[in-house]
Amino acid sequence: MPTSPLSMINQVKFEDEPDLKALFITVDEPESHVTTIETFITYRIITKTSPGEFDSSEFEVRRRYQDFFWLKEKLEEAHPTLIILPLPEKFIVKRMVEHVNEDFIETRRQALHKFLNRIADHRTLTLNEDFKIFLTAQAWELSSQKQQGPGLLSRMAQTVKVVALSMRGVKSRPEEFMEMNNYIEIFSQKTNLIDKISQRIYKEERE
Repeated sequence: MPTSPLSMINQVKFEDEPDLKALFITVDEPESHVTTIETFITYRIITKTSPGEFDSSEFEVRRRYQDFFWLKEKLEEAHPTLIILPLPEKFIVKRMVEHVNEDFIETRRQALHKFLNRIADHRTLTLNEDFKIFLTAQAWELSSQKQQGPGLLSRMAQTVKVVALSMRGVKSRPEEFMEMNNYIEIFSQKTNLIDKISQRIYKEERE
């Protein structure tokens, strides 16, 4: 019996078809923290991975809003031509955390959960090193990573980012535009990679 065209199509794996999901991320258990300086909320993040993706198959960390904001900035810096899902608006807690509306906390938790899983589902963003650090690093390790300011090449990439962002609203995209857009993304990725390597070499020489 001859194979129908429909069954043949179903057997084909197109290049644009996403790979099987490798990361399963859960954001839950909001927890309040009150210090002499500030009041804030952290969220537990559990990441389950496929074998070979990370050093372990499961990680559990706690992150606060400013950590998510740092991750978003790093992703935008590394991938200026990609649209990163926006974060929920920042909320400044001026009173005790217990008085913060529980509905607000739950709404934010859901938004942060969606933010991380959208990144995990993206074939490019999920490979970002800062994303992996965000999911796996201990609090002090993440703090150390955040204190590393952008190098010269990263600052150059910021200029590229501005150009790329200015082109997102263009409805008609001729072939020349697409070529330039691809070049901008590749250039930004390479400059960030070189910058990370140079910072690593500098750190090793100091040690």
